[in-house]
Parts: sequence; structure tokens; C-alpha cells
Amino acid sequence: MNDNYNFEIYILKLQDLIEDSLNILYRDDYDLIRDKQELACAARLLFIMQNRIGNSEKYKSLKGYSVDSEYRLLGKRRKLLPSRLNGFRPDLIVHKRYHNDNLIVLELKMCSKRLYEDRIKLRDLTNHNGDYKYKLGASIVLSIDNPLIEYYVDGRIMRFQNEN
Repeated sequence: MNDNYNFEIYILKLQDLIEDSLNILYRDDYDLIRDKQELACAARLLFIMQNRIGNSEKYKSLKGYSVDSEYRLLGKRRKLLPSRLNGFRPDLIVHKRYHNDNLIVLELKMCSKRLYEDRIKLRDLTNHNGDYKYKLGASIVLSIDNPLIEYYVDGRIMRFQNEN
């Protein structure tokens, strides 16, 4: 197997974690989505993702990673981007704290307005030549019917067909 194939399989596993967790959020906490409670939705999604990583055989390879919200550090220094010189805090991340081992960065919104800044941020955070090197980024709009997701890999919007 080549490295590109293995990387794509890994990305699909991370994508599956996101979609699996969103399905649980929509099933169990739909009232928060209906009432447009963005911060509460982010908190519930954090809990669901951490629970899936810690307790699901499906995601056992991700044990040891933490899910954090509004996390503002890169190692022990503040996160900065050229477009965000005063610092920033992604909505949710999956990473190893105090290490530059970053898997997933998520930006959540309740409507599709105001996505431009999130898209720039996700491009920068997933760029493999940048400081953060997140493997997968996602812009998620928690719409009433179902989540709308744009995935980012290496600074670009990517579409991977998930067969599950």
C-alpha cells in the first residue's frame, strides 16, 4: 500500500468520527440545534467525540487524544495566524495537549452566514507547511435538517467518499 492510500484511510476514519458524533448530537440533542444554541451544541459535540474516542472500539487508535473547545495554545504559546494576529480559538480540536500532534479542527455555525473567516482559518490550520498541521479541518453548519460539512486537508477543501 502506498502512503497516499493510508493517509486517505486515516482521513476517512477522522471524518467518520465527526459524522458519527454529529449523528448522535442530532439524535440526542436536537432541541439545542432547533433552538440555535451554538455553544451548547459545541459542548455536547465535545462530550460525544471524547466519549467515542475513549469508549468505542471503532476509534481505539485515537485513544490518548483530547477533545478541547476554544483551546488557544500551540504547545505553550498562544495560537496565531497571519489572518489572526491577536490570536484565535478554534471551536473544537482533537489533539495531544502541549504537543504539536493535531488531528482535527472544527468550526461550528448555526447558519451559513459568516463562513468566510472560518474557511481562511481552516485553510491555514490544515496547511502541512504551516505551524499547526491539523490532519483534517471541518466547517460545520448545524442546520435544522442535517449538518452541512466542508472538509479541509492540507489547506484545501477536500471531498472523500465515506462508504460507511
